[in-house]
Amino acid sequence: MKLNNLTPIVLSAAALCAGSLSLSAATSGVVGATSITVPSGPTVMSIAYLKSVELQSAVASVTGADVDVGATVPVLTGPHYLHVLDGTDAGRVYDIDSYVGNVVTLTGAPVALTAGDTVAIRAHMTLDDLGASVPNFSTVTLLEPGGTPLVATKLFTGWSTGGDTIIRPAEGFVINNGLAFTMTLSGAVSEDDVIYEAASGPAIIGFIDPVDGAVDVVSTVAAGVPNFSTITALNPDGSPLVSTKLFTGWSIDPSTIDVTDYKSIVINTAAGVNIVNAGNVIAP
Repeated sequence: MKLNNLTPIVLSAAALCAGSLSLSAATSGVVGATSITVPSGPTVMSIAYLKSVELQSAVASVTGADVDVGATVPVLTGPHYLHVLDGTDAGRVYDIDSYVGNVVTLTGAPVALTAGDTVAIRAHMTLDDLGASVPNFSTVTLLEPGGTPLVATKLFTGWSTGGDTIIRPAEGFVINNGLAFTMTLSGAVSEDDVIYEAASGPAIIGFIDPVDGAVDVVSTVAAGVPNFSTITALNPDGSPLVSTKLFTGWSIDPSTIDVTDYKSIVINTAAGVNIVNAGNVIAP
């Protein structure tokens, strides 16, 4: 089944397309919603939205994993992350472990974040954001870095791993349900790059372009991956399409891989790779 078109809620006439990074654009406030018909059985899919920005500011200083964001951090409820909007680290996402005043402590030191870079604080999407329509006894499988699976089961009392289990920006997942149902996903449309740091082994990559239409797999995923890596797309009828990176190129041209329906692919690589999802360009 096809995704329905993006429903603009804030911007009355917004045209979105994958394109160049719009620096420091996170506070534009464009939000939307998408309804997806999820068939029975396993489906690989992703959430093409982010949560809204709760703070955007310029970094004052970085000391190890401590980042002075140059403004008082508001009260944060649930798991949050620091999204870097410009500079060398643009697109990277860092989990927030704790915060006091202007300083957030990340779960690890950032790669190249420096004073003056623009950052945004957002809440993570979680299993609860998949909505109440997910049938009981459905399972969601997330491939944690390194390919270790985390399997959550929807029970009458909620998710077995907790409703606050994180679904990372640009992370895909496998949902397996006994009954077909309609899932409605919503959130902010990202105008900024999002980098998913895929470790070696299998990873499910999502896309942050919520508009009904083909996703540019070539520029998003295929460029720069090591030889003998594979990209697998699961079509709505369940038949997999697998392309292997060879010395002479891809066994199936990635530009022909259509991930319109569920906005996700599985990549399996012997070496870690950073998958850059380009921010959406919003035109009046």
